[in-house]
Amino acid sequence: MVFGHILTRNAIKFPAKTAIVHEDIRLTFKEFNERVNRLANALLKKGLNKGDSIGVLVHNSHQFMEIYFAAAKTGGIFCPYNNHLKQWEMKDIIDYSTPRFLFVDADFGAMVSALKPDLPFVEQFIAVRPSDVPFMEDYEAFLSKGESDEPA
Repeated sequence: MVFGHILTRNAIKFPAKTAIVHEDIRLTFKEFNERVNRLANALLKKGLNKGDSIGVLVHNSHQFMEIYFAAAKTGGIFCPYNNHLKQWEMKDIIDYSTPRFLFVDADFGAMVSALKPDLPFVEQFIAVRPSDVPFMEDYEAFLSKGESDEPA
């Protein structure tokens, strides 16, 4: 079984069971799968190809898991970055993985802003929480571009 199909299977078998709990967010398997499918579809619409890297610089959250499963469903390579690294260390690791998409938590906005000129391969920066960084797209707005909650 392909890893991305595990979530789809659970959404069919246990649609009303709780899949994710984070702070005040509770998602059933059905809701979680629908959000993952919208994210996967949005990434594909933006040009993600199988084997493309998806950079993830976020804290533990439901978005982290959504990005993880969206990568699994699309064939993208999930690249989580250690959020305790210094800026120069982060640049080296991002350079190595060359993500086309970079998901960022709001408190890493300043670091990513400083690194942006040196990251020409990143086509899209997405802030998982509201951010005042002008070049970052809001996660929920990006998710809405996936429109369909049908499998990617």
